[in-house]
Amino acid sequence: MKQFYLLLITILLVVVSCEDVNKPSLDNKPIVILYDNDVHCGNDAEGYAQIAGLRSAIVDSDTAYCIIVSSGDYIYGNILGSLTSGGDIIKIMNAAQYDVVGLGNHEFDYGVDRLLELEKQMKFSIVNANVSSNLSGKNLFSPYKIIEFGKIKVAFIGVVTPDARKKAYKYFWDENADPLYSFAEDNLSQKIQTTVDEVKSLGAHYVILLSHLGEYDTDYLSTKLIAETSGIDVVLDAHTHSVIERQMVANRDGEEILMSQTGTKFENIGKLYIGKDGTISTELLPINEVKQVEYSVKSIVDSINIVLNKKLDVKIATSDVELVITDDNGNRIVRLREANIGDFVADAFKTVGGTEIGITSGAAIYTSLPKGDITRKMILNVFPYNNLIETIEVRGKYFAGYLNRCTKGVNKGEESGTFPQISGIRYTVHMNADTRVGEGDVEFYNEQSGQYEPIDPERYYTVTTSQYLVGARGEFLGDYKVLATEIGVDNEMIIKYIIENLNGHIDSRYAEPAGRVIFVQ
Repeated sequence: MKQFYLLLITILLVVVSCEDVNKPSLDNKPIVILYDNDVHCGNDAEGYAQIAGLRSAIVDSDTAYCIIVSSGDYIYGNILGSLTSGGDIIKIMNAAQYDVVGLGNHEFDYGVDRLLELEKQMKFSIVNANVSSNLSGKNLFSPYKIIEFGKIKVAFIGVVTPDARKKAYKYFWDENADPLYSFAEDNLSQKIQTTVDEVKSLGAHYVILLSHLGEYDTDYLSTKLIAETSGIDVVLDAHTHSVIERQMVANRDGEEILMSQTGTKFENIGKLYIGKDGTISTELLPINEVKQVEYSVKSIVDSINIVLNKKLDVKIATSDVELVITDDNGNRIVRLREANIGDFVADAFKTVGGTEIGITSGAAIYTSLPKGDITRKMILNVFPYNNLIETIEVRGKYFAGYLNRCTKGVNKGEESGTFPQISGIRYTVHMNADTRVGEGDVEFYNEQSGQYEPIDPERYYTVTTSQYLVGARGEFLGDYKVLATEIGVDNEMIIKYIIENLNGHIDSRYAEPAGRVIFVQ
């Protein structure tokens, strides 16, 4: 009961607010919008029961209108999502009574066709204003949704980073490497402004942007979009997994616009409050402090996890070492430098693929693998993305350019999702040089001599890597030839390597990184 009264108090108090005198006052009740971003299937999806419980407590108290929204990246991130290609997550979100969701880049990871199938299963609405078909010229999804709270109309508009297409998902390109879809990459702000103007013309009193742009150093930032538009009241951001309770950003007209982001995996539940007097505020509720639980949702989550665990809690190996994506202080290293788990994965690709070189990106490795007994579920949680693997031939002269691009920013400690974890090659990174990796900095491991030797710029080398990394345009590895496409899925290739090549035993050879990436000042 104490928790319930504390909840009512937080609803009724405005912690930090901004008031617009042009906004109408609410007729009888304030509005509470609960929000998340980058849940990535959560920690076994338990947070969904809590956000649903919070909503129910507010609705049952009859002190405020209340809905739930998401700014994207909900169906992808661990085995709970990948086993059903997002289907189980949609079941849970339906039960939690979500109302409106935007799209994250990872909503496309199972393919556009699968996303459209999932939309039909949703009891809530997708909004996205910047993804359209190049064939029809039409938006793939509704650009906005207007919800009425009494006499007040609140419009929700969705936007996803155009960098999603640059990630080279094979689903975005035809067999001739021509783009099938546009992400408004050349006119993003204009596209959103047009949508804002449209909802305003339809009588929207408030405009909320469900943004999956984030704060990465790219051409597409939420702060940049705010600065180039007007008429948006709140930006609920995503993509960078940032924890931003409230940040004020000036728009095109110099007005301060509120922006917020909750982190990732239900670190926090966001609460946007629109008071009866038109004031707006946001706050973040740490998930471990949210005691409300919707037990009907928890029951569904528990049932799904029971079935999942029965299928996957099967021991397949033992490991003498912990394979890690972080350093001893918990800082993620797999996107910044060589990691023992990166060596392990690259070796698996090289060996099972039967090629001279194996490459994986740091972003493809989601979490660490512990020492001791190893189950199939553990492997699938480390590699949840079900990336399809292929073998290719790459001319030697292209490796230096690829490695140079993918190590951009490492001298500043900036993560790169494409950071190469590699087998069969050793390369040197010059931290403070304009060209970090030159042609003379790349060496090939000769299996016959057992030595590294300078890479031959004209020779073709065989490589096993993911379709996600290579992409339809050959953006990373330049002039290459496909030898075999879709030879397997990354996690199944890892399991095969452990069972067939390591005989179910990960030994001390992977205790430390093998020295395949050398950093010099």
